[in-house]
Amino acid sequence: MSIEIVITQMMIIFVLMAAGLIFMRKKIVDASGVKQISALVSNICNPALLLTSAFSEDNTATNEQVLLVAAIAFFVFTLMLLLGKFVGTLLGAPKDQRNYYCLMTMFGNIGFIGIPLATAILGAGCLIYIAVFNFMFFIYIYTYGIYLLEKQGGLKGKINPRVFLNPGTVSAALTVLIFFLKLPVPTIAAESLTYMGNATVFLAIFVIGTSLAQVSFREIIKEYRLYLFIILRYIAVPVLTALIMKMITDDMIILGTTVIMMAVPAGNMPLMLAKERDLEADILSKGIILSTVLSLVTIPIVTLFV
Repeated sequence: MSIEIVITQMMIIFVLMAAGLIFMRKKIVDASGVKQISALVSNICNPALLLTSAFSEDNTATNEQVLLVAAIAFFVFTLMLLLGKFVGTLLGAPKDQRNYYCLMTMFGNIGFIGIPLATAILGAGCLIYIAVFNFMFFIYIYTYGIYLLEKQGGLKGKINPRVFLNPGTVSAALTVLIFFLKLPVPTIAAESLTYMGNATVFLAIFVIGTSLAQVSFREIIKEYRLYLFIILRYIAVPVLTALIMKMITDDMIILGTTVIMMAVPAGNMPLMLAKERDLEADILSKGIILSTVLSLVTIPIVTLFV
């Protein structure tokens, strides 16, 4: 994996983020508009991009390779769950923040950053693997993730099975199903999905930029534990993943996809679920912003080991 290509792509991502930041600061878009764009990306663009991977000409993956990635994704999320249970204690975080550190450990931004970054570096052939990671992501966040948030709020709510019927899980499952069964996709549907998916990169990163415009960096840089956390979770863990993956496979797309999925900064999905429950999650918000900004440095460092 060329470090020059990675750095170039990270710079491009931050230019696109800057567009969102500027538009938000200049009040060209507001919170309501950002919410609508986020819904567009989450419910249409990302799902469409994943679905196109099932019938893309760039897709050369075999069934065996997809099953291998499914096994890798399962073990990755399980290991991050175990690490997340101890990382807050290891860093000496207050008890009321430890569940949030666990959420940041488990759930990276594989949708808004992972998809555009991986496709730019590895090509569209990695999308079928990202669909598998996305499916595993949603399974874990709507089970263990919600459990942690309910626990954080002192609740003992039950998991509603209907939460799994969302565009993320449905599109990821359909992508894998179409791929395995080699189901034919009508030209009109295929072309429509392609156009929708092509909008993903800019809109997804634009939204992240708008979030940067709404925070005080003076408050964020005071959180010294977050720096230690980022070194551990977004440098040490992905580097270790890369070294282990090299012993499992020599397929650069599988290797690169897995490492990028581990190296992307903290995802905003846990924060959205926390806000739905009216939970105070300042450390979660700060961790997402700081890890996103520092990913300009952390991701290129990690890719040196791929």
